[in-house]
Amino acid sequence: MDEQRRRAIRRLVVAAAKASFKAKDEASGSIAPYSPSPMSMVLGVWERLASVMSGGDHIVELGCGDARWILHGAQRFGCTAMGVEWDAQVAQRAMEQVATSQLQAKVEIRVEDMLAPTFRLPLHTSLVIVYAFAETLNLNVKQLLAQCRPGTKVISVGFHVHGWAPVWAQRFSGLNCYYYVLDRDGHAAGIGDSNR
Repeated sequence: MDEQRRRAIRRLVVAAAKASFKAKDEASGSIAPYSPSPMSMVLGVWERLASVMSGGDHIVELGCGDARWILHGAQRFGCTAMGVEWDAQVAQRAMEQVATSQLQAKVEIRVEDMLAPTFRLPLHTSLVIVYAFAETLNLNVKQLLAQCRPGTKVISVGFHVHGWAPVWAQRFSGLNCYYYVLDRDGHAAGIGDSNR
């Protein structure tokens, strides 16, 4: 299949997913539908990040779903993690996963709206994982990431952050993943430039 046709199909699939999601959740304030990342991506990304992760890291996943990212990260690196999920039913799944993982002392799940004006990332956050549609990612999430310290790592699942240059990008099971590291003042990374 040629590249032009592949892009056209991708645009149609994303448009259909957005339309379906909007019809179901227009009033909910959600940033993306619950759609678990392929395990090949989770494991592949943790493998790629093995040299830059340690027990001193604190991972925050915005829209944590069933907590697969943070559970595998905490288990592999011995670090702490927090999952933020606005949907109480989905958060309950994550809490059940944590309860059966023996990582209760390392992993916390919060039912919160990350788009609320009062939401703040913990000061000791060293890696943020986010899956959000491009519009939310490039406006709301970019502004939220401006709270982070220099050197904070960011994994964006599915969508590129406009105006940012990824350290690397990789495709896993048909889904793109982008890895960024925030600079010391945030400007070179594109923070605050939500129009790009």
